[in-house]
Amino acid sequence: MPLVYYFKEDGLLYVRIPSMDTRYLPYYKRKLSRIRRQPIEKVIVDVRGTMAGTMRFGMSCCRC
Repeated sequence: MPLVYYFKEDGLLYVRIPSMDTRYLPYYKRKLSRIRRQPIEKVIVDVRGTMAGTMRFGMSCCRC
């Protein structure tokens, strides 16, 4: 399951990408748009266990 979580005390954004599936893009866009205005100092992008994906998905995540 995809996950986006913001640790306010640490200014840390954690993004879990279990599968680079374009069906998850609306979820990431929605969650990241809510967090975008927060002071983010560190970002963790967790792709452990992610086997494959499309270039479109990767580029779309970067645009979020």
